[in-house]
Amino acid sequence: FGRDVCLIERQAVPRPHIGESLPASVWPILNLLGVAPEVEAAGFLRATGSVLHWGGQFERRGPTAGQPGLLVDRGQFDSILLDAAQREGAQVLTQTRAYRPDHSADGWCIPLRSEQGPRQVRANVLIEAEGRQGQRLFRGKTRPARPDVLRGGHGVEAQALGMATWDIF
Repeated sequence: FGRDVCLIERQAVPRPHIGESLPASVWPILNLLGVAPEVEAAGFLRATGSVLHWGGQFERRGPTAGQPGLLVDRGQFDSILLDAAQREGAQVLTQTRAYRPDHSADGWCIPLRSEQGPRQVRANVLIEAEGRQGQRLFRGKTRPARPDVLRGGHGVEAQALGMATWDIF
């Protein structure tokens, strides 16, 4: 996609991690990323339907045409994605903790600490993908509403952003 990427992961990978449900609509994304064959070969459990929660409404969906949804082992799935990111040239830093980023006219400066000691990463765009614990990176500060900060979300936050949440069965 024409960007230099540095992915920072606090934990060691692979690691034991509870499962994650993915809807059937994930397959075009997996194909775009070039990991669909690896995900297919991993033998994850196939899901035949889903319950969608959007805007306070629940909708049960039965089997879909084409590929089914998946119930994945997150440790194994994350390893597939991280390996693919590295093959495409992303710098992947595991067992590295990111601290509160600072923004200036030159972009973002993100302080890091790992076993190798402290360092900094500079970036024009910051993608915060901390999931349910997303306040950690900005530690008590209001997250900036900026076009150069993209955020992931779950549950109530996701609904506030107009995103859907789902469970797979």
